Amino acid sequence: AVNLKTQVLGSESPPPWVEEAQSAAEPQPLANQPAVALPPLAAVTAPNELRPTLFLGIGGTAGRTLCQLRRRLSDRLGPAASLPAIQMLLLDTDARANYDATQGEVLVGPPLAGIAGTAARRTASPDYGGSARSAGEYLRESVLAPSAYVVPGDRYGAGGVSFMPEHYAKALQPAEVDDLVAYLSTLQ
Repeated sequence: AVNLKTQVLGSESPPPWVEEAQSAAEPQPLANQPAVALPPLAAVTAPNELRPTLFLGIGGTAGRTLCQLRRRLSDRLGPAASLPAIQMLLLDTDARANYDATQGEVLVGPPLAGIAGTAARRTASPDYGGSARSAGEYLRESVLAPSAYVVPGDRYGAGGVSFMPEHYAKALQPAEVDDLVAYLSTLQ
């Protein structure tokens, strides 16, 4: 029962509306049903056991959220390549966002605008640590072995592991990789 005490100045007893509120707040008994004691909940967990999980994001905010999630998972569980059970998919039907992704406005990874020139400059740089010797080879390496060289910075990877998925070497046919590299090479 709710014990509601109210003092109205100049009066020893509460006004009638307080008594009505008190009687309405009292719990009503169930129709002669006995109470049932429930056992405590037991959380069953297996250490280091990950279930297949797909994180699906829709729109720009989801893109930023997935990037943060990927970084946190990588920091806590290791490189994304070692976590095949965890996949992320971002869907964005916003024509402007898709256009921006090819013009340099990106959240993760390099902007696609001018990627061929970026690839050429990167392979010529003394800081480059991959095995590619040309822009085309660099683009191919970036698709098939994205962690062969991870550009420094939070938008490219964490702990020396690229945010780009590592499975394209198995998922794409050689002709598809050739087509992708040819397309990326046109983005000057």
